Amino acid sequence: MKYSKEFKVGLFALITTIGLYMGFHYLKGQDFFSNTNKYYVIYANVGGLEVSNPVNINGVTVGKVSNKQLIQGDINQVVVELDMNDHIILGEGAHAILESDFLGSISITIDNGRLQNPIKPNDTIAGVLHKGIEDLLKESALPVANNLEATIKKVNVILDNLTGNGDKINDMMENMRVTSIHMKRLMIDSRVSINELSGTYNKLAITLDETVSATKPVLKKYGELADSLKSIDMKTTLLKLNTVMDSVGMLINNMNNGDGTLTKLLKNDSLYNNLNNSLEDLDKLLIHMNEDPKHFFAPLGKSKKYIEKQKAKEAKKE
Repeated sequence: MKYSKEFKVGLFALITTIGLYMGFHYLKGQDFFSNTNKYYVIYANVGGLEVSNPVNINGVTVGKVSNKQLIQGDINQVVVELDMNDHIILGEGAHAILESDFLGSISITIDNGRLQNPIKPNDTIAGVLHKGIEDLLKESALPVANNLEATIKKVNVILDNLTGNGDKINDMMENMRVTSIHMKRLMIDSRVSINELSGTYNKLAITLDETVSATKPVLKKYGELADSLKSIDMKTTLLKLNTVMDSVGMLINNMNNGDGTLTKLLKNDSLYNNLNNSLEDLDKLLIHMNEDPKHFFAPLGKSKKYIEKQKAKEAKKE
């Protein structure tokens, strides 16, 4: 069996409409698949209560507002219809409290009453208006207003006093302005001095650093010298030095009092004279050998004439 396009489009539109309707009412809190019982509440004023606002018992949502209707008369009243889950039981003396939170959301809170004497669905329960934020503000507004009025009077007195002292305040402000100018100049001068002092300090730090760097090798050598002196056995060294000094003293004493060659050389000039005479004789011998070598080296030695002839040629060249 074939269906036309028009039938398919119509069926799709119908299903979509039903889905939108059910979704819209579901978002408003209506449950199509659960059984509910209806109860009615009468209020003198429901404020901003809307259909689908929740109905709570001890903070748990057990239903919603399904309808509200105004009944006109000498005293206008509003009948509110509540859809509550069918397993919820309300007793005699139950009442519905209309209240709002700080954000302005309005809901109905149910007081169960005496559950020993339950009431039937579609019965009417008492409505109670809870004091909202506006009412609380109204109650506390009077003390605040009184305090505000007293505060304004005190401010007026202060302003009256300030009016008489206006010239003094102006002079004070002018003095503060002049003082701020002087302070600004002082800060500028101080900044220049601080910059100069900082430059001098930097130069001093550089010079001090160079001086420390130059003294490091000296301190290092001093440390090495100190380490060397620590490693020396001063007592043994002094003992050896005393022994050497004693030996030198004995040597000098022997030289002064002894009969040795060194003592005679120092005290007796005869040895000096003999050495001097020997050197003079040696010098004469060398002169004689130079003038007449044949006496010593003939026939291999040079003759006296040949030697004189060589000396004459050397003299002419000069």
